[in-house]
Amino acid sequence: MSPQREEKLYSIGEAAAVLGVSVQTLRHYSKIGLLEPAYTNPETGYRYYSYIQLSLLDRIRYLQGLGLSLREIKAAYADGHAGALLPYLERQLREKEEEQKKLQQLIDTLRWYIDFFCYPQRQQLPQVPYKRTIGRRYLLAVPIPPEEQRVEERRGQPVPCSIRLRQLKAQPPFEDLIFLRQNGYLAGLQRLLYREWAPQEYFIYLKEPPGFAHPNLRVLPAGEYLCFQGRPLTGQWDPSLARTLVGQLPAGQRPALAVADEYEDDLQDFTNSLYEFQILLGPAPGEDRAALGGRETGEIL
Repeated sequence: MSPQREEKLYSIGEAAAVLGVSVQTLRHYSKIGLLEPAYTNPETGYRYYSYIQLSLLDRIRYLQGLGLSLREIKAAYADGHAGALLPYLERQLREKEEEQKKLQQLIDTLRWYIDFFCYPQRQQLPQVPYKRTIGRRYLLAVPIPPEEQRVEERRGQPVPCSIRLRQLKAQPPFEDLIFLRQNGYLAGLQRLLYREWAPQEYFIYLKEPPGFAHPNLRVLPAGEYLCFQGRPLTGQWDPSLARTLVGQLPAGQRPALAVADEYEDDLQDFTNSLYEFQILLGPAPGEDRAALGGRETGEIL
């Protein structure tokens, strides 16, 4: 019988080169007890790894790439069964899925914000009304008392409703909600159409449904809206054409309030911002004005 062939061993330098890692990395694995060399020369102290250990080392690197810590890998290797890896892999999967969810939310918000800044440029004749189909929207609002409604007279001065809204959104149960960077007003339609700017509520949009009811939460129904643009805080707006069109609607179909969405096309002075006025012409199929939660939508629009 031929003599048994000796097992091929790889010096620490050779093993590091094969795996594409540093010698220091392999020394560290040995130091923490993760994987000892197959043989250490007692005279020279040189370390050698077996062929099987190259596979073990390669798996360690792979598991690290999946996000497992060396402590977790060591614990699984100490158990010896592949099933010992599953709890760590499953936990890592849950964490990465949550990170992916947050990243997708950020991507969606970035796309929304880009569209937010580009949107005002699409309508070149602000006084000319146009129609838009808008989906259901959720917002957090604070009332504006009569003494605060003449917003244009407070230019350059603190706006109390804005301060109250900022304070409200930072308090329970709203502090964990995701808000969009867009504010607006709910204003009486009749006064607005006759160029009297006296908003009744100041709001900020939510990115998604809040999941609970509250007196300060509002729901704007999906539907077709008649829109026009202007700068009400500086008096640069003309609702006359919109007034003519709304006047053609049956009295029972005219909403009580209009929406005024703010678009920040002036980064230095918010009082010079452009607004899109939105007048509900009719809710989308399946939308019920009086059954959308919070205060009845009939009181809002």
